[in-house]
Amino acid sequence: MITPPPDHADPADEELQLLAQLARGRVIATHSSTKAVASRLERLGQARQVHFLDFAITEAGHHRLKQRAFIPVATFTGIVDLAAPHHSTISIEAMAHGLAIINRWAGATELPISVAQHSNLVANIFLTLYPALAGDIIYARLHDAHEYIIGDKIRPIVARLALDCPGVGKAIENIKAEVDTAILESLCLPPPSDAVAEAVAHADEVALATEWKLLIPQANGAAPFDTSPFKRIRSIKPLAWPDAEAAFLGALKRDIAQHGLVRP
Repeated sequence: MITPPPDHADPADEELQLLAQLARGRVIATHSSTKAVASRLERLGQARQVHFLDFAITEAGHHRLKQRAFIPVATFTGIVDLAAPHHSTISIEAMAHGLAIINRWAGATELPISVAQHSNLVANIFLTLYPALAGDIIYARLHDAHEYIIGDKIRPIVARLALDCPGVGKAIENIKAEVDTAILESLCLPPPSDAVAEAVAHADEVALATEWKLLIPQANGAAPFDTSPFKRIRSIKPLAWPDAEAAFLGALKRDIAQHGLVRP
């Protein structure tokens, strides 16, 4: 049980105390927002489930809380702190391994197709549609690289979460952006230009339409989006995960070597 702090206690400190004690039972706190959260959790019998928290703290308090948090995520080569992703913990080997094991479309395809294979597909479409941007192909290859840490948050799930919890979609985008920044910094890459980012997004949409046409069972009907599939691709043969891992890692290493990037 937490000893009630003095009246001048920092709300962010109380939030941290609450987080530290939630798994142990009853919590006592003095700040109004913390009291409300603790009471609600007790009423619902959810005092052990941190993911039900919805703190109403100030922006400054949230910033302090985030600075002092530690959210470990396991990867193939070691822990990444999701509260503050750092370039020193990024590994392209772990990236290739994780993306090769994560299935696209939440497993809806007849055979598993990995995010690693999808990433190479997007890079190939990008190169074909935007040959003048060939020097920036690495951004297309890495467009879903954050998923090796946070998983594939498919669009329908994000849309549903946004219905129930306004702001969740923005929060997910912020997390992706922070992980993407750490990935780019690990390769000494600047952020992509607006033109490159738009081209990558378009190539991703074309890949999405192409995968729907060639991989999603026909029982699902026509694709629920406007982008046309890539006509030059008439079939996609899903790769076993070791092959997808090797193909992605090999291509990424070629991108790194070709464009003179230096891995620290």
